[in-house]
Parts: sequence; C-alpha cells; structure tokens
Amino acid sequence: MKYLKLFESFTTPEDIVNDLKDICLELNDNYIDVNCEYYPPKVVNSEIYGDFISLGLEKMDLTDYDDVLSWGDISEAIDRVLEYLNSVDWKISSMIIDGENLINPLEWIESLRLKEHYSFYGLTMHFVKN
Repeated sequence: MKYLKLFESFTTPEDIVNDLKDICLELNDNYIDVNCEYYPPKVVNSEIYGDFISLGLEKMDLTDYDDVLSWGDISEAIDRVLEYLNSVDWKISSMIIDGENLINPLEWIESLRLKEHYSFYGLTMHFVKN
C-alpha cells in the first residue's frame, strides 16, 4: 500500500499544466486568455535552462477600450493556483506584470490582494520545483 500511495502522488509537469488550465478555466468566461506551458530542462553551453512552468494571463482583445485586467478578476484563481502548486511541491519563482519583473512575487501578491481594482494588461508567472 505504501508504494501505491507514492505512485499516486507522483505528478508530472504535464499533469500540473493540465490541472492549472482546469483551475483557470473560469477565467475564459471573463474573456481572459490563459496560456500555460511547461519548459523542460535543456543544456546550452554547459548551462541548464528551463524546467519551469509558465502561466500567462491577458484580456482577450474584444474592443479597443476593454483590454485591461483587474486583480479582483483573477485573484481567486491565482490563490487556487498557488495553493495547488504548493500541494504538488512547486513554488512561484517570478512574476511579470506589463513587462516588469517584480522582485519577491509573494509579497506583491499580498499587496495586490489589498488593491482589487489594480489594473494591468498582462501577467506572467513562472513556477519551479521546490
């Protein structure tokens, strides 16, 4: 039985990507485009790159004036993403809002929780194994 539990708890990065897409599925109802991909490790000039999951969110361009995201529109989904990733032993490594790489992404998320009306054009989060 012990080995069965170990087997059941093994989750591949591809499984995680599919789960993240499911978690964020409701965002599509709010016209938010979700892009989630796994970048496997690769060696370039003796350096290892990749081995992370990228989750990108941006408003679908339906009109010229309604293409901004509001933190309040995505905060619950982001909380579920972070909770799920923590349960499968992954963590956030970086967060980019409107092209700006934010230092200490978890601190930014905490401050954004207080600013539900904070708006921006795009959000990308990268996650790595713990």
